[in-house]
Amino acid sequence: MDSNEQVNGLSRRLFYWWADRPAAHVLVLLSMTALAIVGYVKPALIRDLFIRQEAEEVLPPPQPAVQRPPRIIQPPDVRPFQVAGGKCIVVATSEDFRLQTSS
Repeated sequence: MDSNEQVNGLSRRLFYWWADRPAAHVLVLLSMTALAIVGYVKPALIRDLFIRQEAEEVLPPPQPAVQRPPRIIQPPDVRPFQVAGGKCIVVATSEDFRLQTSS
């Protein structure tokens, strides 16, 4: 008997077992319904069952934010262009653009 016939035999037996036991259908349906209701009402209960909580990390105390003076940024000189019938303006800015030099 090859593996294909074993799979067919196993699936046939599983199907007949499932079809002959309507109580199993009801039990699975009620279990899924109860799990869905509890997950809707108190999702933390269900989430904690399936997701392992990591140990809480000890974080250093937050550093006070450094106040920077506001920069006056000049708007870039741009020209609109057509893309599929609409007007687009692409403005890409980054500190990296200013730091790199062309060779």
